[in-house]
Amino acid sequence: MVIIEGDAFLERYFTDLPDNYLIAYSDSGYTNDQLSYEWVKHFVQQSQKHTQGVYRLLLFDGFDSHCTQEFLEVLEDHKVIAYRLPPYTSHFLQLLDVGCFQPYKH
Repeated sequence: MVIIEGDAFLERYFTDLPDNYLIAYSDSGYTNDQLSYEWVKHFVQQSQKHTQGVYRLLLFDGFDSHCTQEFLEVLEDHKVIAYRLPPYTSHFLQLLDVGCFQPYKH
């Protein structure tokens, strides 16, 4: 999800994007409860295409909008196990993103 700062954006700037792209906006340019909810629905839809009926794991940080009841219910309803990373640990995982999992990103 790309979040643009503002109260609106011109859709014509984002025509012909792939289905798995999600563009949104907020006053601050950061996520909020509503955008996180929209993102998790999009995540479930996109990930189900490849994993019908199989449990999935979603790792996320402790940002408050990731822990709303609605966000967690979407995950539970679609066989996604939510794992909240302990505080102050996400910087350790950057090494995994750059090293171990890089071949799987493309």
